[in-house]
Amino acid sequence: MVLRYESRWFNLDDKRNLLVDKDTFEQCFTHPETMVEAVKGKCDIPQILLDAKVIMNSTSLRGGTTKQSHETTAIAGNAKQSHHTKFSDRTQQSFTVPFEEIKANDWDLSINRYKEMVYEEIEYEKPETLIAQIKDLDKQRNDALLNLEKMMG
Repeated sequence: MVLRYESRWFNLDDKRNLLVDKDTFEQCFTHPETMVEAVKGKCDIPQILLDAKVIMNSTSLRGGTTKQSHETTAIAGNAKQSHHTKFSDRTQQSFTVPFEEIKANDWDLSINRYKEMVYEEIEYEKPETLIAQIKDLDKQRNDALLNLEKMMG
């Protein structure tokens, strides 16, 4: 089993301050069900704990499944999904990895070995188009400056 998380509960400057207050942070551990939405985008701990609970309750530690793993489960208000469907997508925050695969990788638990990165192709304007836009903005700026000078003098 591998749970992916993003370090979003601290800011990324040198001070590493919490993005939520200390009481809220503590509640993420004690009441994750009620904290998921309250800290969304700032702290992933409640969702990680809820996902881990579902995974641990629906699979054995050796990779076998229980009756529960084939049933649908609602997680923190999300739509009902089977355990297999919810945690098989390796692009998501939480996902499972078969025991045999981890063993074959010499017990390497590095998240980058198992997660799938999704890259979005970005199309940029042609350089000629960008240059034309810059020239147009420069002309507008010069015209505005000339108008300002006429009004002043």
